[in-house]
Amino acid sequence: MLDDSPLSHAAIHRKRSQHSFEITSSIHANFSLVDKQQLVVHWNGKIMADTTNKEDPKSTVERLAVIVTGRELEKILGIVKLPSGT
Repeated sequence: MLDDSPLSHAAIHRKRSQHSFEITSSIHANFSLVDKQQLVVHWNGKIMADTTNKEDPKSTVERLAVIVTGRELEKILGIVKLPSGT
């Protein structure tokens, strides 16, 4: 029988933390299995629409993507918002 009562904030936080830990552990384990091959770091900046700014839907922001590639490996390390493009 299902309980229709809402979940507590603490229960949601615990489940999200557990899920995040499992995903992070999986990524770390798979990335660590790569034999010590040579890797290449790629980065590229791009001006994009700022979807986080709800007050001004036409605003733009510069983002920087950082990717590592190697033999049979491609991993996005991050796509960050830059405070200034200079």
